[in-house]
Formats: sequence, C-alpha cells, structure tokens
Amino acid sequence: MWAWLVGGFLVFLVLAMGAVAFYLHDSGPESCDSYEFNSDKWLSYDDTDNEAGDMVRCKTLNGMSQADVLDTLGSTWLNDRSRSLKTAWIFRAGEVDDGYGGTERQQLYVNFNGKGNVTGTTLAYPETD
Repeated sequence: MWAWLVGGFLVFLVLAMGAVAFYLHDSGPESCDSYEFNSDKWLSYDDTDNEAGDMVRCKTLNGMSQADVLDTLGSTWLNDRSRSLKTAWIFRAGEVDDGYGGTERQQLYVNFNGKGNVTGTTLAYPETD
C-alpha cells in the first residue's frame, strides 16, 4: 500500500515539475512573444551570438526582403562573397566555445526564395568531438 502511495506521489511530482518547466520555457525571458531584435547587441560582437540564436529561434527575419535584411542587420557582419548570391547570405554571428578551451566563429545563414524573401535562417556551429 505504501509503495503505491509513494509511487503515485513521485509520478505526480515529476508531472508537476514538467508542467512548471514547460510554463517557464514557454513564457519566460526566452519566449518569442517577449523577444525584440536589438541592433546594439547584434553589432557589439560580444552579444552577436546570443542575438543570432534568438533571431533563428523566433524566425525574426522570415518573410523579409533582402533590402529589409540589410536594413535590420546592416552589412557589418555580412560575408562579402555571399552578397552576390541570390539564395543565401552568410553573416558572422559571434563566437562560441569550441569545446577545446578556445572559440570558433559562428555563422548565420539567411536563405532566400526566388523572389528574394527570407525563407529561413540557420546557425552553423563549430564541430566538436
């Protein structure tokens, strides 16, 4: 009898903790509802990696034209070679830990459709073993 009671309590506890974690994740500071692009963070290079991650997660650039992307992100971190491409632009997006005590540059890929509108963004992280 006690085993059932303790087991039931543990199941309830795990479910309650999961519900709280979901609520905090969905409505906390990481929520896209409260996210607003910050050009100062993007241009600082110290916070560029965090800002890039938020943009990808919240799909901030999706639907923008190439001109809108340049207005929003500027050309400071734009890889000059990629600017001539019609389907994707590559921006430097800060530095991340490489897993070996150093850092590696991270890149933000902005993908465009045939009409020049953003269809998605991705981050390229360094490979670690």
